Amino acid sequence: MTDTSLAEYKSLFKISYIVTILMLIIIPIQIIVFIITKIPSSTIEWFSLFDSNIVLGFFHADLFILLNNLFIVIIYLSFYHLLKHTNKGLLQVGIVLGLLGIAAYIASNKTFELLALSRQYFSIDTVEAKGIIEAAGLSLRGFWN
Repeated sequence: MTDTSLAEYKSLFKISYIVTILMLIIIPIQIIVFIITKIPSSTIEWFSLFDSNIVLGFFHADLFILLNNLFIVIIYLSFYHLLKHTNKGLLQVGIVLGLLGIAAYIASNKTFELLALSRQYFSIDTVEAKGIIEAAGLSLRGFWN
């Protein structure tokens, strides 16, 4: 690969560098948050966490891991353009498998559904409606507990 062809991807490589640094910041913060704060163990605790501290709720519901996965897509694209002349076929298989894994993770992440249920739970007054929303939240909890 010539320097000229690499220059075409200079902005992509810069973005990859930036998201890599962001990942290196986010991951230790997430680990620290998991160590020093309790993960909710019931549906109502999840709802209360989102109601009282949305950022902490996002940490425990893996929003930042979701963001890291989106950042990895950018890094994969950079790897592809950087390494495509070494073994293009094998590289394509690896990237496709990696993207499939990321897509599966994104599809299974229930952060925003749990947040929406939390908001609904605290905005209604009837016990019956709260029970229905709690049951919906319980179905989502299988992804974390």
